[in-house]
Amino acid sequence: MRTDSFQHRVIKLGLLSLLLCLTPSTLKAKEFTLKSIHQGLEQNYPTITHMSDKQLLSALEVANENNLLIFDVREQAEYDVSHIKGAHQLNPNAWASSVLKKYQGKFTGKHIIFYCSVGVRSSKMARYLKVDLLKQGAKSVSNLKQGLFAWANNARPMVNTKGATPFIHPYNDHWGQLITSKDKWRY
Repeated sequence: MRTDSFQHRVIKLGLLSLLLCLTPSTLKAKEFTLKSIHQGLEQNYPTITHMSDKQLLSALEVANENNLLIFDVREQAEYDVSHIKGAHQLNPNAWASSVLKKYQGKFTGKHIIFYCSVGVRSSKMARYLKVDLLKQGAKSVSNLKQGLFAWANNARPMVNTKGATPFIHPYNDHWGQLITSKDKWRY
């Protein structure tokens, strides 16, 4: 009987400890928004500068091909639906050596900007290539804050092979929830 009583006290103490750890903030499911995703990216990639869509739009308005180099770090099918005018499609799984070789001599004096759907793949690529890009003369390396989804949600200009388009590839149904209008989805 003494063992049962001791075991019950241990179990009760364990349950009480667990309940004390479960505060309302830990019980609440993590919010799935572009903002919350970006906050995680800023924590995970502290050495990467994140540029807002407004900042990029301003840079594009005054830029010429001599000072910006933009990389779309999404799959080809995503890029084909829409991308930022002048962006180069870059496979998210590309090796640093192949990227550096393909664009050799094109980084000097340029601001390099990476983007993807929400910023995850592009932040990884920016971190992966940053040191080498700066060694090759890039002025800066940035990631587009909240990615092309925020760009599209804010009705910024996008193109495909036919010209201007409002459409965007949602990556999949889960990630597509971050696009404000499902009518813009195209695969």
